[in-house]
Amino acid sequence: MKVGRILTALVSFFMVASVCFAAKPDGGVEYLSKTTFAKKVYDITDKENHKFMGDKPVILDYTATWCPPCKKLSPVYEELAKEYKGRVDFYKIDVDENRELMGIFGVNSMPTLIYISKDGKKYTKSIGFNGKESIVEHIEEILKK
Repeated sequence: MKVGRILTALVSFFMVASVCFAAKPDGGVEYLSKTTFAKKVYDITDKENHKFMGDKPVILDYTATWCPPCKKLSPVYEELAKEYKGRVDFYKIDVDENRELMGIFGVNSMPTLIYISKDGKKYTKSIGFNGKESIVEHIEEILKK
């Protein structure tokens, strides 16, 4: 009984900590919720017309804490967020907490990266972790658009 309460307290602590420390001022990665997605990527309140809210290209990492390829991608994604600081916005979406955001781009597998052009009109999708070089190629492509 006592172990159950301790585990519940730990889970609660880490959930609060992940929300409090989600945004990294050093150009790192920010976790998005439905609310922050609507403010920073697409305003999804109008079901027919999603208005792009960004001012630069965006990369969305649809991820899950239990996903081994997601864990492998994470340090590379963090590194690239620092390398492209100020040129590309890097966000993560925890699929277990934000299932409805999966439908916007038809995400069914993790990790899935969505690369969105700076005007928000074009995007490409890659599924799985295909290495840093592949991600860099996609980033360079969206920077050209």
